[in-house]
Amino acid sequence: IGDNDGLIEPLYVKEATLEVVEGNSRLAAWRMLAEDNGVKWETVKCAILPKEVNDSAVASLLGQLHLKGKKDWRPYEQASFLHRRHYKDKISITNLAKEVPLKKRGIEHRIAVIDYMIKQGDNKIERWSHWDELLKNRKIQAAFKDHAGFEEAVVKSIKSGTIKAVEVRDKVKVLCRTKSEKPINQFIGGATIDDAVRTAK
Repeated sequence: IGDNDGLIEPLYVKEATLEVVEGNSRLAAWRMLAEDNGVKWETVKCAILPKEVNDSAVASLLGQLHLKGKKDWRPYEQASFLHRRHYKDKISITNLAKEVPLKKRGIEHRIAVIDYMIKQGDNKIERWSHWDELLKNRKIQAAFKDHAGFEEAVVKSIKSGTIKAVEVRDKVKVLCRTKSEKPINQFIGGATIDDAVRTAK
């Protein structure tokens, strides 16, 4: 901001309350600059959102800016936003697809992952990729239906941190591809993912 002598993107501010709805990090940086030179950094560029713009419209704007806009949110943030819009704001998947630059299947998948995380009692951002990989893979989902206790064993391994997201993608998938039930039963019985993969191979 200092190098550019100001903001490239304005802050988005509600006219009625002067609440900054987009650009809080830029505002914090601006305030730091103002501490050193209050005259130069006395005013900041803002886009004022009129009083008649409701919270739903503000959320729609934020989605357009961050889902495929100037700075994409991380997948977990994208999914949480879509989940809130769908359940809290009661926006249908079809209307969300019109509102944000994502396809219906992508929106449905992101919402399903957040639903699954809630079901498993896990809201850790760093584990988003684990759950995403788990729900993305059809063979894994089929194996969960076919083998009692397998889903619970994988979930337990994810939540305890003994399995990485890349291992969900690469190693759990190996267990699900084999025709033998031995590697999955071994994993359910408490074997490490590496031992079960060796059996599968």
